[in-house]
Amino acid sequence: MADYRVQLRSFLTSFAVPPVILGHSMGAVLAQQLAAEGLAQALILVSPAPRAGILPATDGEKQLARDLMMLGPFWTTALPPNFELAVAYSLNRVRLEEQAAVFDKFVPESGRALFELFFWMFDAASATAVDIKAIRCPVLCVGGTDDRLVSVATARATAAPLKNATFYEAPGHGHMLLLEPGADDLARRIAEWTSAVSRDDAISYPRVCWP
Repeated sequence: MADYRVQLRSFLTSFAVPPVILGHSMGAVLAQQLAAEGLAQALILVSPAPRAGILPATDGEKQLARDLMMLGPFWTTALPPNFELAVAYSLNRVRLEEQAAVFDKFVPESGRALFELFFWMFDAASATAVDIKAIRCPVLCVGGTDDRLVSVATARATAAPLKNATFYEAPGHGHMLLLEPGADDLARRIAEWTSAVSRDDAISYPRVCWP
């Protein structure tokens, strides 16, 4: 995670002014860490993976951690994508005829990064810790009700302690929200929120909106 963060920090500091950062899943943890460094004008967290301190909230999330443990010392290698697991966990709300094409864009993931993410309590480096008090920009957090990787409860726990955070529960959406049916509506909502942020009036938004 630290390697990913270094690359992103280098990119973000190339902007004349801090940009709006959108982070999905693991990327949402990195986005929070970078926002805590003052590198974001606003923050959008989509299906945010749990940062250090957030425990699994559902049986499905606990089972995912157990499945990882069954792989042995997975943190020493890269894990190749698996179509059956992807369909079960992350592509469950992507159209059936589009699942294979989306999966073809998957790449191997760092086992160490997954260890730091899912087993943060054993990570001496605290690679997924976030200084939440340092995040002062407006935050929009979006979680899908049918997400089997990051439950709505975990997404809410991500947003709850963040100052100026707005949470949106996306009915019928899974983990790949922006590739699923209804993505246009989500994009419109995100664009509207971003526009409001640019006018400095998002700070008055309720913590839960768009029922």
